Parts: sequence; structure tokens; C-alpha cells
Amino acid sequence: MLKKFMDAGIRFDYCEYAVYPQIPCIQDVLYALQFSDRKDDRGYYCPEGAANWGEYISNLMLASAAVADELLTGRYDEAEAKKLIAETILELCPDEAKCLFNGEYVDAKKLVDANTSDVTKMSRDERLAACGCASCNKRAEHELLNSPGMR
Repeated sequence: MLKKFMDAGIRFDYCEYAVYPQIPCIQDVLYALQFSDRKDDRGYYCPEGAANWGEYISNLMLASAAVADELLTGRYDEAEAKKLIAETILELCPDEAKCLFNGEYVDAKKLVDANTSDVTKMSRDERLAACGCASCNKRAEHELLNSPGMR
């Protein structure tokens, strides 16, 4: 199903200026498909308050639909299912959502690529420099132009 979504140009809804989570948590996708009833490491199924936002729910359902056929008809343990969901989340993220300040994107990236550094241990400036997304590049350029030495 993911291939059909990708061929049709279907991606997550995403607004870089939103103040609420938009990219679904891996654990929420597992829960939506009734593959797991465990809560995530933070103690809930859905980021606090995100269930009240349409974009989060539509993205959660899109990710669930993209993996449902393979996940529910295949033989996956929970770790394999999480990796499949993480790969799907990375594919469905639009370019502007592929940002190291986007926690759910980073969580998915770490599951897929073990070489992904732990950005939670980076300073804001280190993360900004390492990211490379359009928003971070624009922010870094703006900060450079407005730094005391450039005025």
C-alpha cells in the first residue's frame, strides 16, 4: 500500500509552524492496528493533546493504512513491526518534516539507521548545523545575518 501512496504523491499533512505534533508516534500506529496495547516510553499512546488535532489523526491513519496489509498478514514481532512503521513514517514525511527538531521523525530515523546520532544530546546550535532541512538552513542563515559581528 505504501507504494501506491507514494506513486499517487500522498504524504503526511505537515505545517512547519504548527505547535502540536503532526508526525505519528510508532507506538500509536501499533496501537491503532491493535498490534500492541502497551503505552510508549512516556506513558501514553498519543502525544499529549495530539489526538485533538486533525492532522495528527489523519497522518496516524495514513501510516496505519500504509503498513496494515503487510503488518497484519505477515509474521512480525514487535521490534520488526516498529522498524517497518519507522520506514513508512520516513517515506511519508514531506521534506519539510525531515528535521532534527521533529521528535517523531528523529525517533523513526534512529530505528531505521543505527548510525543516527542522538540529537537529544546535541545543543540547539549543533542540531541546527547538523540538520540541513530548508527550515533549519533558513534559520541558520537568518541568525548568521543578524549576529552581532554581521551588523
